[in-house]
Amino acid sequence: MIPRLLTLALRDRLAGIAGARAAIRLPIDEPLLNQLIAEYRSEDWPIRELGVELLDRDELILRVRPKAALVPSIQVRVTIEQQPELPDAPVLVLKIAANPLTAMAMAAVRSKVDLPQGIRFENDRIRIDLQALARKFGFAEWLPLLTRLTINTKPHLLVLHAEAVVPLLPSPIR
Repeated sequence: MIPRLLTLALRDRLAGIAGARAAIRLPIDEPLLNQLIAEYRSEDWPIRELGVELLDRDELILRVRPKAALVPSIQVRVTIEQQPELPDAPVLVLKIAANPLTAMAMAAVRSKVDLPQGIRFENDRIRIDLQALARKFGFAEWLPLLTRLTINTKPHLLVLHAEAVVPLLPSPIR
């Protein structure tokens, strides 16, 4: 019933649910997250597999297995450094903790991979622009409703906390 209600409300630009507030804690387990990553990974990337191992305290390990047989797999520890600040700065920043060998391998991968719009490397950081991803994956109309979004990790679990508000419509002039 709720999905149908939201579908109908979207037709009228959410007028029928103006003033609604919602908060959600959405735990996503590691297998489901890795399945999503696999489904959205581009086939033209020089990467055979891309996955994550979720650790405690907002840390994770990215596992990259290149298609090239002679190139070794890469494991990179990443920390969530900055949460998105909605609505002004909808960017998640990840810090890469890399030793010199991993840094060299990451540089090689960076030069060969055309990342999706909204994801970019900046030195030892990965910046994820949620607005660009929302446009790419078809949920751009939902992002402006979010007033708060945090992404945290626990062992084998990604936890999204989100709050959303549907703005009140101006009263008609009588």
